[in-house]
Amino acid sequence: MKNGRTDRDWTVVTVMAFIAGAVLIWALLSKHPPQPRPPADIDWPAWVQAVMSVIAILATAFVPRWIDAQKRKESADQFLVFAQHMLTQSEDLQLSMASDSGRRGMEMWGHQAEWKSIAEGAMELSLEILPVAAYLPIWLQLREMAVRMADYHNGAIRYTSPVDEIDDVILSGYIYRLKRLYNDLVELDLQHRGYRGYRKVEVED
Repeated sequence: MKNGRTDRDWTVVTVMAFIAGAVLIWALLSKHPPQPRPPADIDWPAWVQAVMSVIAILATAFVPRWIDAQKRKESADQFLVFAQHMLTQSEDLQLSMASDSGRRGMEMWGHQAEWKSIAEGAMELSLEILPVAAYLPIWLQLREMAVRMADYHNGAIRYTSPVDEIDDVILSGYIYRLKRLYNDLVELDLQHRGYRGYRKVEVED
C-alpha cells in the first residue's frame, strides 16, 4: 500500500493552483495595462480576493478528503491479497492431508504459528480502512474462516492417523466457503474500483 501523496494527489493540487494563478493574472491584466510596478502598488480588486478565498477554502476542504478516499481505495488490496493467501494455504493443507506422507510431514515439521499468525493477521487488519461499508460483511466472514482454519490446522498437525470422511468433508467445506467469499470480494471490488488484476477462482459445485 502506498503511503503519502500520490501522483494523482499532486495533479489535483497543481491544477487548482494553476486555475487560481490564471484568474489572478487575468484580473490584473484586465484592470491595469502591463507595466513595471512595485509589488506594493498592486491593488487587488475585492472580487479577486473573494475568488481566491473561495478557492483556498475549497482546496482545504476537498484535497484532504480526496487523498483520504484514494488511500482507502488502495487499502482494498490488503484484504484481497490476504484472502488469496488464506485460500492458497488452505489448498496446500488439503494437499498435505490427502496422503500418509503428507500427514507425517505435518507432524514432524508443522507448527501452530503457521495458521495462528494468519488468524491473528486477519484480526489485526483494521476495519477502519475498508474502502466502503459493503466490504465489511464479506471480510468479517473471511476473518471467521481464518480462525476456523487455524483450529483445524492445529488439530491436523497432532493427528497422523488416516483422515476419516468427516475430517475430509470439514476441510473441503472450509475451502469451498473460502472460494465463494473470495469471489464475492473480487466481484465487489470490481464494482467499486474497477479491474485491478484480481480474478475469481473456480468453485466446484
